[in-house]
Amino acid sequence: MIEPIFLAEAAINGIMLGGILALLALGLNLIFGVIDIVWIAYVDLVMVCMYVLYFVVQVYGWPFWLGALAAMAFGAALGVGVHLLIITPILGSAPVNQLLATGGLLFFLQSFATFLWTTDHKSVRLALPSWEIGGIFLPATRLIPFAISILALAGLYVFLTRTYVGTAIRAVSQDREAMALMGASPQRIYIVTSAVGGLMAGLAGALLLFQYSVHPFFGGQFGPLTFMICVLGGLGNMVGAFVASFIMSEIISLHRRRRHLDRDGLRHRLRRVHRHDLRPPGRHPGPAAVTPGRALGLALAALLAAGPFLPLGGMKEYGLHVMVQIFIWSFIGGAWSLMGRFRLVSLGHGAFLGLGAYATTLLWNSWGLTPWLGGVLAVLLTAVVAVIVAYPCSRFQVVGHYFALVTLAVGEVVRLLIIAERNWTGGSLGVSLRPAGRDSLVAMQFADKRVFYYAAFVLWLLGLWVWARVDRSMARSAMEAIGEDETAAASVGIHITRFKIGITVLSASLTAVGGVAYAQYISYVNPDTLAGIGVSLRIVFAVVLGGMYSLLGATVGTALTIALGEYLRIVFGLRFIGMAETIYGLLLIVFIIFLPSGIYGSLRDLVQRLRSAPARAEA
Repeated sequence: MIEPIFLAEAAINGIMLGGILALLALGLNLIFGVIDIVWIAYVDLVMVCMYVLYFVVQVYGWPFWLGALAAMAFGAALGVGVHLLIITPILGSAPVNQLLATGGLLFFLQSFATFLWTTDHKSVRLALPSWEIGGIFLPATRLIPFAISILALAGLYVFLTRTYVGTAIRAVSQDREAMALMGASPQRIYIVTSAVGGLMAGLAGALLLFQYSVHPFFGGQFGPLTFMICVLGGLGNMVGAFVASFIMSEIISLHRRRRHLDRDGLRHRLRRVHRHDLRPPGRHPGPAAVTPGRALGLALAALLAAGPFLPLGGMKEYGLHVMVQIFIWSFIGGAWSLMGRFRLVSLGHGAFLGLGAYATTLLWNSWGLTPWLGGVLAVLLTAVVAVIVAYPCSRFQVVGHYFALVTLAVGEVVRLLIIAERNWTGGSLGVSLRPAGRDSLVAMQFADKRVFYYAAFVLWLLGLWVWARVDRSMARSAMEAIGEDETAAASVGIHITRFKIGITVLSASLTAVGGVAYAQYISYVNPDTLAGIGVSLRIVFAVVLGGMYSLLGATVGTALTIALGEYLRIVFGLRFIGMAETIYGLLLIVFIIFLPSGIYGSLRDLVQRLRSAPARAEA
């Protein structure tokens, strides 16, 4: 039972945290409301500003207030730079490309910060007092940031409602086409909005450094939380985000108090972690001629089937390991593209992946249920969750960025639940698969990688078959019509809710199957690698890189990303930690901007144009 004094202190701390969360949420909402693009990397801009403040204060000896002003100025410049270099080239692109461009920036900033400053936590030492009122402690490190954030939010309100520029920003957010016809320049308003959003990010970073240390993955701590607040309050709704910030901060503060008072069993929970843990339009069915493309596909399948017997020397085991990962992640990417190609951009497939992996692992570890049955139960559980997510989104027409952020929130909720239930899941440390002691078909555990190779190969072929079946079905035409215009699709008799739920359940279930396969192969599950926004973005990146509208797009993108990651890891090793991921993130941004159809999709379009050129010339 929590004492009333502790409950009151937690409530007050929640209010003080809410001021900073409101600053983050309103900065993100301002940018979305005007430019109509969600900056996935917004909180990582905050992280960069925190590093700027840390170095000018701790290394160069600047006063904290002067360093905070420098961080705010740097944040504004950074916001303008992001808009000009990344956002402007993709303003007319598909929503998924817009989301992923800033998602690539997230990977780039996190990895580059790791390369420059390592993963050590850095904090500013501030000697500030604390007051006690009625047994409740009120530290200045919380009171000062709260007061400044409230003043900043009041200043933002005055700026948007009482100034000419603020009025122009609100007008563009309501109707940018009408403002352009009246002679206003939306591009200038976009730049000003990005600068104001970056300024708020710099201020939020300065206020957060009062209480928190900064590290390269600080965005993973507050980023998903900020998106959840924006979804709860309504994207682009400033008042809703303000209220939702305080609701969410109270929930966090009260939960922290409860967790602080309940630390029994920690030693028991840690025992669950062992040393071995580190271990083109559709075709009508019927007989078809063997085209060059089909012949090439058959030759590729035959070559892959003979993979374990190729003379690779000492690299054989490593090569098999890489290929197994390519097969499994290509299958998962293909499952995601079943939704993505119809403009249902999900950033929460990590939730479905984690449900499949964790449910199967826990059923085997706790009750000895064979993964063959555990996997079926895991897929059924995932299908239920998919229906719970898809039904309200379909009924209330949650589409575009809103749908993406709802799924992102779902993925983060699943990740947090996995961490919270550490008695079962091992928390953030993960849990390993209980070894069967020998090769076992019942336990799906084998020492020979060739078994996993052929199992993953068959799984990959199954994924291609499902994708091709959907591509040639009537469901494809229905989903394309829904993606173009839901109202028009409903008017011609298409049952929108049924089709949306169906494709979501199919995609989520296949993703869960991929999670089961990956967990059985790696023999270890972890919430950071099998749930949450990080793994969700990596799935989407690979698919978009290869081309989500192509049968082999997910495979090409996955093979390239895994091969690139392995190559960079081998080249840089431990000498330049973070450099491999930095190059990876930078290349993702470049590909999304300049090859929006993906590598495989762009090559396919080029071949089609070359083939049709003689016909056009004859005509």
